[in-house]
Amino acid sequence: MNNINEIDDLEKLRKQISEITTQLISLVGERMSISRKIAMVKNERQLGVEDSDVEKMLRRAVLERCAKTGVPDAFGLRILNLLMAESIRLQKDEKSSNAPEQRVVKEHVESHMKLFGMAKQMEENGERVIHLEVGEPDFPPPRPVVAGISNALEVQHTHYTGSRGILKLREALANKFNQKSIKPISESNVIATPGGRFAIYLAMHAMISQGGEVIIPEPAWPCFKQAAEEVGGRPVIVKTRIEDGWKLSPDAVEEKITDTTEMIVLNSPSNPTGKVLEPETTKAIVKLAADNDIPVLSDGVYADYAYVPCTGVEEIVDSGYIAIQSFSKSYGMTGFRVGYAIADEAVIAKMAKLQSLALTSIPEFIQYAAIDALNCQEDVARNVEQVRQRIDISCAALENLPLTFSKPEGGMYVFPRIDIKNFDSGEFAYRLLTQKKVAIAPGHGFGDYPDYLRICLCQSEDVLLEAIEKIGELLR
Repeated sequence: MNNINEIDDLEKLRKQISEITTQLISLVGERMSISRKIAMVKNERQLGVEDSDVEKMLRRAVLERCAKTGVPDAFGLRILNLLMAESIRLQKDEKSSNAPEQRVVKEHVESHMKLFGMAKQMEENGERVIHLEVGEPDFPPPRPVVAGISNALEVQHTHYTGSRGILKLREALANKFNQKSIKPISESNVIATPGGRFAIYLAMHAMISQGGEVIIPEPAWPCFKQAAEEVGGRPVIVKTRIEDGWKLSPDAVEEKITDTTEMIVLNSPSNPTGKVLEPETTKAIVKLAADNDIPVLSDGVYADYAYVPCTGVEEIVDSGYIAIQSFSKSYGMTGFRVGYAIADEAVIAKMAKLQSLALTSIPEFIQYAAIDALNCQEDVARNVEQVRQRIDISCAALENLPLTFSKPEGGMYVFPRIDIKNFDSGEFAYRLLTQKKVAIAPGHGFGDYPDYLRICLCQSEDVLLEAIEKIGELLR
């Protein structure tokens, strides 16, 4: 008899769970309907989609309700993040649908990769295009790398490898990293990936839960925000300003930390601004992260191109970070698609598991070529000096145009603000490509910077000066 009563009680509880769950879905539907109405009001009043003050108010309300109901704060905030992310999506969709003509134009120009596709199509049609939109060096890979590819193929290094990469490459990368790391690492802390971009995606996939927050300073390479959203995370933006020399305030980062913060992103030198974080700034943010048990994703892809002192996270702490690197920029190996990540062994294990599901491994012969590249530091030094000279020459030419910029301290980009009223970088980039055959990256893609342009300096000096002249012609 007791068993029957227990079964009845269980069925009643399950029924209650079902009813509450469907009620929650109904409430979510009502919330979505209200979000669309809010979008219409915002459109009429020409207001932005996101409102940090409203988000703070909602956060406080959720935490108060969590305290009254016994719901863990972190769980309640993750649910809130998912709801807010959906509201933002709905409001952006509503905003786009109410401006169909503008939407058609922006589909072509807000993403520098879409512009790249347009430019390549123009080239296939026989037109000459100057590429300043993508960060692809114009110098070739080192000769030993090319020879190494041929040798690797000759000796039949053409097989599957372990998902982390071949041991010889991982040992070489660990040795390189240990030149600066305060704690020696081993090959077990390394994973070789198809480019730095995929390393970032793997790291976020391994570390971010649904609704988890990722703090990203902007302007920022679009991949950070896109990868966070793709894995179900919620980007939390810390804006920096050209008026402050693009300095990142540790206090501003600290203000964004919550119970659901699961990662802080640092990129130094910065893509797109060329800002190199001051050593004290990096130390302060890394300490904040450690005190709150938050991992730091450090993108150091442009570290070789730092023209002022650049401190890596590995020089400050001995764990709790994922350092991202790539062979693309320093060695002119963009098409090889080889990057790597350094992290705690448990994190590397998660990333390796994901990589094995997605692609097994990087081609074996490419990994051997990467080993050869590590012995080509003279090539790296020559490439870095060449880009530094291009920065000097390009900045001198840009001084004559109606724009404001902070001279890059590193990297291979300039990120100027165009000092023209109501300037829209997306529209300008489209016209520059179609009228002047110069491809450039609009500021839209790097955050809320619609009046900025990113100029990549990966062309010869005469071509850069020609392109800057064409930019000036269209601005005047």
